[in-house]
Amino acid sequence: SLANIWDGESSIKERLDKFFHTIIVDRRKRNLLINPERMGGSKCDDLKPLSRRFLDIILTIYHFQSINCDKVLNGIPQFIYSDINAQLTKLVSLDEVKLAMLSISPNNSPNNDS
Repeated sequence: SLANIWDGESSIKERLDKFFHTIIVDRRKRNLLINPERMGGSKCDDLKPLSRRFLDIILTIYHFQSINCDKVLNGIPQFIYSDINAQLTKLVSLDEVKLAMLSISPNNSPNNDS
C-alpha cells in the first residue's frame, strides 16, 4: 500500500541523514586543529596569526578577480522582453488587491502557494 511505501522512504531518508551526519562529524574531527605546533616544535597559543596565514594562502591559491557582469549577462538568452517585463513589474492597484482578497474562501487557510 501507499502507506508502506512512504514508511520505507522515510526510513531510507532517516538512514541517509544519519549516514551523512556521521560523515560530517568525522570530517570535522579530522579537520580540527588541536594544540597546533610551529615548525620548530613550540606550541602555538595564539591562533590569530595562524588563521591570517591560512587566509593569505587561500587568497593566493584562488586569485579573486572582479567579474565583468555585462559579459555574463549578455551570454544569457533573453526570454522576457521589455513589454512583458513592464506588465510583470507594474504596480498593483488597490482594486486588484481588494479583488484578490475577496476571492479567498473564508474556509481556506493559506499554504505555500498562497
